Amino acid sequence: MQLVEANLIDLDTDINYYLLSTDPRIFHPLYPSHRITLRQLLSHSASIDTNGEMPFASIQPGDAALGKTSLADRCFTYLNPNASNWLPQVPGTVSLYSNIGASLAALIVERITKMPYERYVREKILNPLDIKVGEAGFRLSDIHHKERLVEHYAFNASYLKEWRRQLPQLDVTQVMHKGQ
Repeated sequence: MQLVEANLIDLDTDINYYLLSTDPRIFHPLYPSHRITLRQLLSHSASIDTNGEMPFASIQPGDAALGKTSLADRCFTYLNPNASNWLPQVPGTVSLYSNIGASLAALIVERITKMPYERYVREKILNPLDIKVGEAGFRLSDIHHKERLVEHYAFNASYLKEWRRQLPQLDVTQVMHKGQ
């Protein structure tokens, strides 16, 4: 929102306006004439589907997921118009939580500010709030007191088996309710 307040971005402008001319265009393959906006990305209404396996394929304990591919590579690979990572609805008409949508918003921050998103957050958000990287950071190696971090828990047991299949590298634990 800092970039909106600085009039560097508009929430209702087509996101392709903010991407580099060499970047692939982002559009819904079933609705190519409907623009995707930052407002839609931030409200999880850009009709980006959750392909459970693709975003998790590179997640490893520690920092491995962050170093394997760039933010741009992850976004453009996932949002390939030939992929099935899109909901069958027009962008802006349905909501579904989307990590990759948030990642695409972060990529736009990188393109506008010409700095890595991690650095932008550190310099423009964490530092002014006097939050040390050791207290909150992007990489597990940044965190000084890892014992204070929340573990991987699943409240909905119906997803547990699938999460364990998709994320065998993480120790996802079911949270038991009273009476279980």
